[in-house]
Amino acid sequence: MRGVRGLLVGLMTAALTVGAALAQDFPARPLQIVVPWPPGAIDIYVRLIKAPMEQELGQPVIVETKPGANGYIGTQSVAEARPDGYTLLANTSSSIVMGPLTSRNARFQVQRDFAPISGIYLSQFALVVRKSLPVKSFAELIAYAKQNPGKLNYGSPGLGSTLHLISLNLCRIAGLEMTHVPYRGFAPLMQDLLGGTLDMAFVAVGTIRPMILAGSVTPLAVDQGTAPAGLGQIPDVSKALPGFEPVPTFIGLWAPAGTPKPVVDRLNRATVAALGDDRVRKTMLEQGNIPFGGSPDAFAAEVDRNLAISARLVDAAKAAGAKFE
Repeated sequence: MRGVRGLLVGLMTAALTVGAALAQDFPARPLQIVVPWPPGAIDIYVRLIKAPMEQELGQPVIVETKPGANGYIGTQSVAEARPDGYTLLANTSSSIVMGPLTSRNARFQVQRDFAPISGIYLSQFALVVRKSLPVKSFAELIAYAKQNPGKLNYGSPGLGSTLHLISLNLCRIAGLEMTHVPYRGFAPLMQDLLGGTLDMAFVAVGTIRPMILAGSVTPLAVDQGTAPAGLGQIPDVSKALPGFEPVPTFIGLWAPAGTPKPVVDRLNRATVAALGDDRVRKTMLEQGNIPFGGSPDAFAAEVDRNLAISARLVDAAKAAGAKFE
């Protein structure tokens, strides 16, 4: 027995020694961050932290967009990558957390297949309606929708996405009957919203702010928190509609499961330092995004919380008859 115990202790000590040595030499070559979405969205913010991360790590950081299937293709590629810290994933909670709950095409599991490194930013979403819709407040929208059951539609960037679930939750809690219009991303959704064929949608504040300021759409609420400057005195849906549960939506950074902890910690320090850069913080906040770093454990706890909320909303939606595939 003592021999077995000694062997186990020896193996653990050797593993820790190898991990510490690996971290000391890490990184020894360029790193790749996979963004599983088309260029011009999430990759903008990943490229924003790229330079300060390179300064911290002493190696180039290459940002590669690998879009497809609601982010599932690029996400799966990182799940299957070598867990050495050189291939990382920057993705939305809507895809990596919510995806496996609503789609059979998502073969990964965030808690099983990935090592959390750090959050990058929290997103805030504005509920906006087409300019010609005869409502000017959240209360007026609820009243108008109840007076016109089945006549309004709402859009989301994909079937089973977080924004689909948030909209479903809104309709369920408020007792509204609306038609869901799923889109392949925000670009076509915005085109129809501005063109007047889509009635309403939750859209990231940073994306919709210019249209709000131009008067092209009417903002009625934010999904959570205080509305940023320029959006007017609009309410937080979770306070204006008792029972509405917002889903914290974030962009985060992950490594493949099995990546040595010292390497994860090294990457975490570089990410948190990048998020503390004055230019990075200023740019993100101006776009309605809240930078958040913290330790890998703190980020893992946020992922777990998001997963629990998402699972409750998915179960409630399915119980109400919603289908996601």
